[in-house]
Amino acid sequence: MTLVLSWNVDGRRCVVVGGGTVGTRRARDLVGAGARVTVVAPDVTDELVELADLAGSGALELEQVPATRDVLERVFPGAALVVVATDRTEVNELAAAVAREHGVLVNRADDAPAGDVTWTTPVRRGPVHVSVSTGGQAPSVARFVAQQLDEGLDGLLGLDEQQLTALVRVVGEVRRSLRNDGRRPAPVDWRSEQAATILEAVRAGRTALAKERLQAWQSS
Repeated sequence: MTLVLSWNVDGRRCVVVGGGTVGTRRARDLVGAGARVTVVAPDVTDELVELADLAGSGALELEQVPATRDVLERVFPGAALVVVATDRTEVNELAAAVAREHGVLVNRADDAPAGDVTWTTPVRRGPVHVSVSTGGQAPSVARFVAQQLDEGLDGLLGLDEQQLTALVRVVGEVRRSLRNDGRRPAPVDWRSEQAATILEAVRAGRTALAKERLQAWQSS
């Protein structure tokens, strides 16, 4: 069974083996999340070259050499994640094996169940991220579901991105305040009548009132 987790890769070093379309997409995602990325591939896309120029020093480095054992043994130590994304099975198998020898988690673009980490398709609304995954079995289905969810999420929640961001901020502030006072935040049923009054205040742009109502609810 696959467990979907949210992983903070900010500042962590990750290695992508493969410089084609999939490797480029994975590298772009990792750089966007704040990781320090090294791409190992004899040939890379123009997008990767541009991204390396734009990302800044240390954010994305290109090792334009074949992924031999000697190269991988040099690059993998200290990495938090290795993404294997070439179109050659023997290279993918070698990269996965060397990564595991060094105790590094592996994402296999060619054979997701054989890896440790699978890529999810995200739907984002400000600070809220929803991930859709098929465990790597059918990425196109995950993208289809994510697209449908993305198109209908605002209507489903009754909140646009700005309102959802405001709600997250209000709840976060109340939770931190309770913890600072040595109290544990109580679970909130966002489908309840009490929650409806908080959501109503958020939709009206009255975040101070929403915070006041949530604080009163948590203190009752």
